[in-house]
Amino acid sequence: MGGIAALTNTRCPRRAQGPSETEQAPIRDNELSVTEATQTAVHFALGGYLSTEFLITTGVLNLLRHPDQLDALRGEPALMDRAIEEMLRYDAPFQMKSNCGTLVIDDFGRQRVDPHELLNRWIIPLEGHVDYLTFHTGKKIQVPFEQTLVIATNLEPKDLADPAFLRRMGYRLRVDMPTRSAYAEILRSYIEKKKLVYRPEVVDLLLDLYDRTRTPLRSCEPRDLVERCLDICRYEGRPVDVTPELMRLAWNNYFGTH
Repeated sequence: MGGIAALTNTRCPRRAQGPSETEQAPIRDNELSVTEATQTAVHFALGGYLSTEFLITTGVLNLLRHPDQLDALRGEPALMDRAIEEMLRYDAPFQMKSNCGTLVIDDFGRQRVDPHELLNRWIIPLEGHVDYLTFHTGKKIQVPFEQTLVIATNLEPKDLADPAFLRRMGYRLRVDMPTRSAYAEILRSYIEKKKLVYRPEVVDLLLDLYDRTRTPLRSCEPRDLVERCLDICRYEGRPVDVTPELMRLAWNNYFGTH
């Protein structure tokens, strides 16, 4: 409703060549009436999945989030054409933005898009270093595909890609579970990064808990457990610290065990 109010409070010029799909009423003067503007705004809101209408709806939402810009537009209607032009600018896809850089896809295989569909989309650009950008009009342009693609996953690669694509990935690096000494070093490093006191008995407690519960070591868990210790301290209003007592509480909270 805010977007409709914003549009109806702004003077909207008509198209000189005649009514468009969103302007069904006949032309009577050079402006839309309040009723016509409201109908157009409702059409934009309900048809937001369409490219042009989505962009304009998003633009109106941004104006509502920046009242100073909305007031400037209301105060100077001549800026409307420029505002519409800016709203209709297209945002480049992320693979185009990453040109001459690095494109990282984390947790690959857990996106909404099927991994095979995504990889099939990129198999030719990876081979030829050229991609094609399609506009809403159907026109296609050729764009470079010159980035380093990095894919990270904890799923089995054979379940995500066929051998043909795996060959095009070039290099594959397996990251194993940390050793006990590596785990202790990660924990010590993160505690010191937080400018806290590192106590060897904390890592001894953790390794004992891992052994007794037969939980595999993971490199992300020292950071997560330390952060939970700090959360407990903040919640209880005590000075932040990492002690065996706090770490046991953090372990129970993190793994759901007692």
